[in-house]
Amino acid sequence: MSKSPSNKRPLLAATFSALLAGTVLATCPAPAFAEAPLPAHAPMALPPTAQGEGARVLLDKSALAQAPADVRGFYARRADRPMWIAADGSITPAAQALLKLVQTARLDGISPRSLNAEQLAAALDRAQAEHSPAAITQAEVELSSTLVAYEKALLQNSDGSMDYEHPNLRPYAPGPQTILAQAGASKSLEQYVTGMQWMHPLYAQLREALMAEPESGAMRDEVSKNLERLRAIPRSPSSRYILVDAAGSRLYMYEGDHVVDTMKVVVGKPEMPTPMYAGYVRYATFNPYWYVPEDLVPHKIAPNVISMGMSYLKRQGYQVVSDYTPDAEVIDPSTIDWHAVAKGTLKVKLRQNPGGANAMGKVKYEFPNKYGIYLHDTPERDLLKADAPHFSSGCIRLEDAHRLGQWLLGYTPSVSSQAEQRVDLAQPVPVYVTYITAHTNDVGQIALGPDPYGRDGHSGTALASAD
Repeated sequence: MSKSPSNKRPLLAATFSALLAGTVLATCPAPAFAEAPLPAHAPMALPPTAQGEGARVLLDKSALAQAPADVRGFYARRADRPMWIAADGSITPAAQALLKLVQTARLDGISPRSLNAEQLAAALDRAQAEHSPAAITQAEVELSSTLVAYEKALLQNSDGSMDYEHPNLRPYAPGPQTILAQAGASKSLEQYVTGMQWMHPLYAQLREALMAEPESGAMRDEVSKNLERLRAIPRSPSSRYILVDAAGSRLYMYEGDHVVDTMKVVVGKPEMPTPMYAGYVRYATFNPYWYVPEDLVPHKIAPNVISMGMSYLKRQGYQVVSDYTPDAEVIDPSTIDWHAVAKGTLKVKLRQNPGGANAMGKVKYEFPNKYGIYLHDTPERDLLKADAPHFSSGCIRLEDAHRLGQWLLGYTPSVSSQAEQRVDLAQPVPVYVTYITAHTNDVGQIALGPDPYGRDGHSGTALASAD
């Protein structure tokens, strides 16, 4: 591996530049696998009555009757036409691509044996050797059953590190007939399989690049951790959604499979990391108060009050309040024992009024969560100039809060100078806060980015060598 210069484009830049250009990453070409080669499946010669222009393969009804009920139902709606076997009886590239995926399913954290990978390979070999309708049908059924099992295993196989506001934000494994119908309706079944189009668009590209890596080693281990985190994100959570990469300090706005905009963000410092969380952005609050986290008051606020007096609170716009509601009672700060606050023996609630010094800036976008984090504006613009802006207490500070608001709301609302003005979104927009330390670069190599929270056991950036 070679080190990447610190002035390289941000992590995922190569990946997301393709998405910004409108390229759906899930439709990537079939990868060159480093695993044991598969047997070559030559086109099968069918009996003369099935040959000729317009001929098609029909599945053997007696063999099909042995298939699971959902699989039988899918083929009944197709008038017993195969999906994986070509009209001339050959094994299609899509079928071979699926076999490759399940044979290398350890990269997905799944045992190939649990997917009956050897049984599938044997069924394809038997169909090629026997050239019989029964063998062809058995291979077809095995392929469809394997696709169902593989998709379900992938969509139910996250590492549990993502915290979800609502179950609807989790990856969802549909029923067998829906899985098969989606595959059958795809424009290209080969692209559907090689691109793993039931997964998030970033997943297949990273998995494909991992195939070229040695079967063991630090690179593979670290990329596998990233694949685990990507499995926690559905392919298409909504028509629009936000992805925040805390490792790379970047926010991406998605519409369907495409990134339509991106911006830099400031995220949590290593000792106060931004959590991995999925929620719904429901509304914007203009001219917000900043409710100071209680654990910050003893060492961030109280020492300044002790050294500078009550004037410090007034200059900075801080108020002691009874609770964290907009109509909270304001308490005279001179009645507070600030030495006790500094020692941590007395807890007080503080808020900062809207204005130039307010840590929230002019607007915050709220997705209710137990961590008390927001997407928000920031007056500290210099922090965004850092290569690795990990300076916050967990919140996500935006490079351009107005631009994100335009995308979320679709317009610029008219607001006054009054504090805490709420503007609801027409529809909640999902936000996924994740942690991505590996991506593919312009030449398809794996590049490792910063690991500021030490979750993957490395720091800095490294580039996989071509060999």
